[in-house]
Amino acid sequence: MDAGWAEIIVMGIAIWAAIGLAVAIPFVFKGAQVMDPLAAAGSWGFRLATLPASAALWPLVLTRWLGSRVAPEERSPHRRAADRRAGS
Repeated sequence: MDAGWAEIIVMGIAIWAAIGLAVAIPFVFKGAQVMDPLAAAGSWGFRLATLPASAALWPLVLTRWLGSRVAPEERSPHRRAADRRAGS
């Protein structure tokens, strides 16, 4: 691999990381609680733990954050069985 390609790859990773941090920082402080109300009670440790994943997966995070304001309710077979057992 020639040095030109290495520089392009490193620059691409740096751009991805910069955009990721620009999306992840506001997301962990505001966006996560919009999508999941339980995240509003998250500690600083929770926010710090979700920051790297939010930065790395910023296209998915941004799409979900802007596209759906509230997380959809889980309706899997496991959830329905738990609801039946609980009498809900």
